[in-house]
Amino acid sequence: MCAGQCHDWMYTGLCHAHAGWVWQWTVSCWWVQDSSKNIQISAFHIFKIFVANPNKPREIKVILAKNHERLLALLQSLSGGKGADDDQFEEEKELIIKEIQRVSRLPNLVH
Repeated sequence: MCAGQCHDWMYTGLCHAHAGWVWQWTVSCWWVQDSSKNIQISAFHIFKIFVANPNKPREIKVILAKNHERLLALLQSLSGGKGADDDQFEEEKELIIKEIQRVSRLPNLVH
């Protein structure tokens, strides 16, 4: 819904507000470490959109920087399924890990 509308300047503010809420919700849900592998994988796919965004808001960078150790530990323990999708999942996970590490080293994000 919102992703397609973000191309229209009228909806940009709404999408940023919606994205911030979704970000907080996703991280909170993921930290619960639900025992369901499907929920963990679904949360990862939402989470990676925020982390991989080259134009992520400062607020998201701050959250990543402040929580990078916990996020990296969660990512390290998260495994995909089996088969061809697992290779793609592992590649995406490695890219997300590298981005979190990069953001955590940025100056002036964490006091």
